[in-house]
Amino acid sequence: MDNAGNIQDIVIKNVYLDSEAPTINSAFLGEPDVFYSPYTGNSIVNVYANITDQDSGIKQVIANFSGLSCGEKNMSYNNSLGLYETSCDVSSDAETRDFDPFNITILAYDNLDNTNSDQLLIVLYNMTTFQFNNSDCFRHGSLSTDFSQELDFNNINFIVDIEMNLNCSGFNVGWMKVALLNFTSINFSSPDIGSKLSNLASAINVTPKLPRNYGDSRIDINTTAFAELNTNTTITLYNLPFASTPNITADNSSKQDLISNIVWEQGLIPFEVDGEIIQISGGNLTFTVEGFSGYNITDSIEPTISIQTPSNGSLTRSSLVNIIANGTGTEISKVILVVVNGTTYYYNSTVQDITCNPIESGSDTYNCTINLTSLSDGNHTINVTAYDYGGTSGNSKTESITFELDKTAPVITFSLSTTTVYVGQTITATCTADDARDGTVNTTYTLHPSTSAAGTFTTTCTATDSAGNTVTSSLSYTVYNWPSGGGGSGGTGVIVPTASMIWAVLEADSENTFKISDKEIDVTEFSLSIKKSSSNVMVKIKKLGSRPDVVPEIKNVYSYLEIEKTNLQEENINIIKIKFKVSKKWLNEKGIAREEIVLNHYKNNKWNELPTIIKGEDSEFVYYEAETSSLSYFAIAQTSKPTTPTTTTTPTTPTPTPAQSPTPSETPVQTPRETQTPVKEKIEISNRTSLLILVVLIVVLLLLTYLIYRKKAFV
Repeated sequence: MDNAGNIQDIVIKNVYLDSEAPTINSAFLGEPDVFYSPYTGNSIVNVYANITDQDSGIKQVIANFSGLSCGEKNMSYNNSLGLYETSCDVSSDAETRDFDPFNITILAYDNLDNTNSDQLLIVLYNMTTFQFNNSDCFRHGSLSTDFSQELDFNNINFIVDIEMNLNCSGFNVGWMKVALLNFTSINFSSPDIGSKLSNLASAINVTPKLPRNYGDSRIDINTTAFAELNTNTTITLYNLPFASTPNITADNSSKQDLISNIVWEQGLIPFEVDGEIIQISGGNLTFTVEGFSGYNITDSIEPTISIQTPSNGSLTRSSLVNIIANGTGTEISKVILVVVNGTTYYYNSTVQDITCNPIESGSDTYNCTINLTSLSDGNHTINVTAYDYGGTSGNSKTESITFELDKTAPVITFSLSTTTVYVGQTITATCTADDARDGTVNTTYTLHPSTSAAGTFTTTCTATDSAGNTVTSSLSYTVYNWPSGGGGSGGTGVIVPTASMIWAVLEADSENTFKISDKEIDVTEFSLSIKKSSSNVMVKIKKLGSRPDVVPEIKNVYSYLEIEKTNLQEENINIIKIKFKVSKKWLNEKGIAREEIVLNHYKNNKWNELPTIIKGEDSEFVYYEAETSSLSYFAIAQTSKPTTPTTTTTPTTPTPTPAQSPTPSETPVQTPRETQTPVKEKIEISNRTSLLILVVLIVVLLLLTYLIYRKKAFV
């Protein structure tokens, strides 16, 4: 109102003087870490801000996702939370990111447009697992940590499940799990973890020991480049080619005693041999470490060897060597057998002089055998060295034994007093054996083989030396039923007088003699010389009762003979000498001179007279010798050629029938004949011989008379 009384309304206006920007008390993300991926549940960025203004008040809050598809977004006020909030789906943005950082700018405006700002860091990545350097040969297994699904990088149980393609190492078995690393509660929240994770493949190094290869399995982590991994870790190494718990050695000796919770799970692992997949010994090793170091997994124990046969210091007939070799952790890689002053034999991946096989599938214990057939009799020393796959060239162990080898069987001499008898008659067997090492050795045989029944039977003699070498000789004999009318001498002629000889060994170019004492057989001695040594040679001489049907007739035959051979080829014969006898009575009855007798040999379908000489005579017989180089039928007969007197090679002093006297290595086998009553010898003395004796007696008497007379004359 003025002095004139005029009244005017007055408007009062409040004016705020506000020069202070809003206060951003805090700005934060709704997730526990700053890492976001395209994975649903880990792709939404929730932004929160606590903003106040004491003066003009908050007009607007903006979250600027610069460089991302969300751009700028208004943040709304959440009354219940008392916070401004907004969110952004970064799934499309993260698909092309490799741990790339982005800043979210928070802009706060008051009513006077005073502003304040703050920034939040987020990291976008599209990574499930880190990539191995050689993805063709290594890959993640199903247990590896999937980073895209990790919601809290501050506390990750980081698992690395590693598989290896063994085809890359030449083993055609494909992908196989080789390692599992479990790092407990790793903090990967550092924003620079992205670069570390990108290089994780080069920080973790797993080198598995492959089957049937030398060397160690090794696991190593570069904790200098990746310090977060230097923590408590449980490690499992799979499909290690060990047969028992291997040795674990830490590079850092201070970490050795911190290895704990060692568990070995034995099993089998696949392995390719010559295109075939087999199962060999292997297993899984789990252990825990406190802080990381490099660790070698190895077999450091030397193998064990047991030479089963022959035993040390033994005498043996067998040249078979049997060895048990235990790799004590890994398979046997090679075996070397050295014969001292002899040959070296091998078992390895390329040479198998020695046969070696695991005692069962997957075992590191091997049974190895070799037959040293070239070893001669005598004392020998062998050294056996076995290697496993431990270390760079294999752990090794050597064992030695000395033994004496005797592979030579005794030489047996076996004969029967007769090989043809009647039922109930007695046969006596004689058997001796000599051994090059032991001398005389014991024999086992039946002294009197059974003759209780008729038939052809076999009786044997067996000799065994100290080394166990055994030799057996067999002889056959025939038992006949007595002819009707009773037994005794005479008979019906069914028994063929036979003499047999078996030589265990016949040496080349030596004379082997068989003397026959059976008077029924006209051959008294048989001598044989051969070109090449032979064994188990048998000669059988039969006196035949009549001419065989297969040979032609011959005049004035004294007897027919058949001589058979076994294990002797005709081309191997040098010379055969046959000594035989002819009765003087028969010669006189036939009017045949002794010089006219020859031994005929049936060969090439005809009779052939052999060169025959007189060797001597006695009161009953004239003794002859003939030579041949083959055997078959023979006939002692009068020659068909004109003869002239032949000078004998020995004096005509009466010679008794030669007695059986075999050489040490051979014994004649005499074939029995029918029991006969001895006949007194009739001695024929000619008149000329009587007259000669009388004249000699007269001369002696006259000489004695003269000497007596002379003695008296001098008295």
